[in-house]
Amino acid sequence: MSPRKVLVYSIGGYMMFLIGFNFGQIPTEDEPEKETFLSRQQYEVCRDKLFTKYPYNVNQKEWSKCLNGND
Repeated sequence: MSPRKVLVYSIGGYMMFLIGFNFGQIPTEDEPEKETFLSRQQYEVCRDKLFTKYPYNVNQKEWSKCLNGND
């Protein structure tokens, strides 16, 4: 086999390995949805508890504590 064919086959094999390796690391769709759902649920709890009418501002320290679950 010529050196050129060896190089082409080596690069091709390496690329196939990288593609296969990267597909194994793609996150599943379930993980972000669960996190988003919990974040959304916590946001709604904090919104109901801390939101104020215009022109008053929400206390940012209390808001941050609430979102982090430290209320």
